[in-house]
Amino acid sequence: MIKAFKILIALMMFVISVGSWRYQGDIHHMHTKIFKNAKEYRQSDYQKIWDKYAQNRPYKSMEMKPIYLYEIPQKLWGEKRELHPSERIMDELIRSERWKKFIPNSKSSTYPLSQKIWMSQHLTIEELMGFSLSPPTQ
Repeated sequence: MIKAFKILIALMMFVISVGSWRYQGDIHHMHTKIFKNAKEYRQSDYQKIWDKYAQNRPYKSMEMKPIYLYEIPQKLWGEKRELHPSERIMDELIRSERWKKFIPNSKSSTYPLSQKIWMSQHLTIEELMGFSLSPPTQ
């Protein structure tokens, strides 16, 4: 039992160290100003996007869900589970053509997760949706 516990702790430390190394490497170029938009959108525009990703499930508020350290292993292994609407919005944004200018040379599997962790910690859901609604800049 103790041996299994030690192996589990070592595995968790490994995953956290690898995840945090990739997190630092992939997002050092990101700044919140990228998501600042001069145009204000109507609340109904934000609500339409939220409703699309909420899949008819009521949420008390339109809020960004932070991604916590304990969630990283299940997200890295692609465990199928119900996603919060803010995570669905981030997923679609990261997969869009528009996001390609933010992709570093690394094609690692931790890239999308590191981007989502950064966004969940630094942005509001309105900033993210505003970025999605705004026309692409050259």
